[in-house]
Formats: sequence, structure tokens, C-alpha cells
Amino acid sequence: MTKVTYPKHIKILHKTYDLVERTEPSAIIDMESYGNHYEILNKIEWVRHHHESDNVDTIIHEMLHALYALFRIKEKDTEEEVVSRLSTGLTTLMKDNKPLFRTFLENL
Repeated sequence: MTKVTYPKHIKILHKTYDLVERTEPSAIIDMESYGNHYEILNKIEWVRHHHESDNVDTIIHEMLHALYALFRIKEKDTEEEVVSRLSTGLTTLMKDNKPLFRTFLENL
């Protein structure tokens, strides 16, 4: 099976984020997860899984963290407010990163 490649940069709302694959064996232990979102650095790091659908899930998970931060979602926000912002953010993500989302769909 061919290793799927992902772009090095993605657009999230008005910002360009670095999308960094961590390849060191200790990456999961260092990060304590399969991915991290760094708002101040405009960076998402992720660790490759054996199953491609898990890679898609991890990257989407971290992109949603970025949207959560950029929209300044708060605990007091209603479910409708959160869902409205995230749906707008997800629509924008898909529009601004079509090649990435095509890759996602091709590898699920």
C-alpha cells in the first residue's frame, strides 16, 4: 500500500497552519496523544497510524481544535452556537482545502 501524503500547509479560516507529521517513535509519548494543535504557532502535529482512516480522524480532530480556538468557543456557549460555528468552520475548511478533503475521502 502506498503511503498517503498530506499537504504541508492548510488554511483554517484566515490563518495558514503547518501540518506536521511526527515520525519519531517517541512522538506519541512526547505528545501524549496522536495529535496536537498549537494555536500560537499556527501548527498541527500528528502521528501516522497504521489505518488511513485513523490518520484522517486525527487530522480532522486537530483542525476542529483550531476552529474551537479561532471562534473563541466558550463553555457557556449553547449547543446551537457551538454547532453553528463548527458547521461554518467545517464548510470553510472543505472549501479552502479541497485537495486535503479529496485525499480524506479517497482514503476512508
